[in-house]
Amino acid sequence: MYFKDVFIKKLLLILFLFIISCSPNDNIEYREVISTNLYKTNKIQIVRVHFDFNKFNLGREFIEDSIIPSLETNKNIVKIYIEGHTDSKGKDWYNYRLGLQRALTVSNIIFTNRNLQNIVLKSFGYSNSIADNSTEEGRAINRRADIFIDLVEETFELQTNLIKVDSKNKFNIDLWILLIILLLILLIIIIIILIKLILSSFPAMLNIVQKIPMPEFLKKIIYNEWIKKLKEFLQEALKSTNPTKRGNIGEQLTALDKVVKRGWKMISPKNLPKDMNDKGHQGIDGIFEKDGKFIIVDSKYRTSELQDTKYGKQMSKDWIYNNLAKYCGVDEENDIYIKIYDALEGGEVKCMVAKISEGLNNIEYKLLDKNADYTGELCK
Repeated sequence: MYFKDVFIKKLLLILFLFIISCSPNDNIEYREVISTNLYKTNKIQIVRVHFDFNKFNLGREFIEDSIIPSLETNKNIVKIYIEGHTDSKGKDWYNYRLGLQRALTVSNIIFTNRNLQNIVLKSFGYSNSIADNSTEEGRAINRRADIFIDLVEETFELQTNLIKVDSKNKFNIDLWILLIILLLILLIIIIIILIKLILSSFPAMLNIVQKIPMPEFLKKIIYNEWIKKLKEFLQEALKSTNPTKRGNIGEQLTALDKVVKRGWKMISPKNLPKDMNDKGHQGIDGIFEKDGKFIIVDSKYRTSELQDTKYGKQMSKDWIYNNLAKYCGVDEENDIYIKIYDALEGGEVKCMVAKISEGLNNIEYKLLDKNADYTGELCK
């Protein structure tokens, strides 16, 4: 992707014109204002229900004759308070729980019949007794639940005024819009610079894609732009008799497909050719890891095939063993070599050739056996 300077110039021109349009003026605007006043009543009690000793359930007569009619006569209810009470018999903690169960019983009745949800529950145990707990009659009165409601009465006081509005208020709003646009433009410029940096070096691009989480649309842009660049390089490489140039392009295309498009992680991307004219290297083209599994890939453009070497045929098991340390690097802090070596020993590594079609339009991954012969199986 080659971004012309004219694109950024256009952005700056649009920004300048917007700043001009936001300049304040001395005009005074007149606006009509309608004011509304809202009044709210105090909490009032509407009903009280009583319970049998040590009980928290209610009979249907309480529901139909007491609770529901009281709610129907009060239409503008915004909040309901239900307070549960007990007599003085029993332990404090038990009476508190029993009072809460009585309040919850009433709450469930209200919710089931009227679907009113703004309900506040509270238990007082026997601390708010209204009768003498030393008599049976007094205790029966204290075993209760009290229901209170908040009502709203709306009165509208319509008042039409013409008020002066300084245009500076509008200018302050425009400044916020301007700030947002500035941030968006800055973000676009940062993305442009980032993409330019990513497209400047193939190994650097792979490192960035592997280490920095980025959205799929950005990965797609990077993939498509590198495909364009590789196809341009290919046209130049086809004019050359040096097969290394085509090989470099093939290695880059395979890494691009595996890492950017398919989500694999490339081990040691520093081994990749930096550009088409890189002198190239002898050895493994690429090792990739995903979900703890490893694959080793050799890239071949069109009719190119695996060659015999002094360590055996390219991509054979013996050849891989002889080139693995060179590819991975071996030091005390690098255990990836051991992991891949153990996976090879256990037969858990897939080895394949990436056959790249003419024009870089397609890649076929052909599975190899330990002797680097084709098995006839294709891989993704």
